[in-house]
Amino acid sequence: MVIIEADPRQKQFEDAFSAAEALIQNLQLLRKIGIVWKTNDYNWHPRFLQAVGVKPGERVVGTLHLGYFNEEADTG
Repeated sequence: MVIIEADPRQKQFEDAFSAAEALIQNLQLLRKIGIVWKTNDYNWHPRFLQAVGVKPGERVVGTLHLGYFNEEADTG
């Protein structure tokens, strides 16, 4: 999960959110690692946030699903 502080100042919040998005995009460009970036409704559900340890004043930018590509798999 990528989490940022939810700064009440709009510019600071947008800067932090954009930086987190850039981090995710750079991770997606890494070779041999498969990443799916999810922003499902559960990212805002209080039970989910509590279960994963998101604190008050923090915001989930995305839930990342990471894995490795099977380079030997037939892609045909």
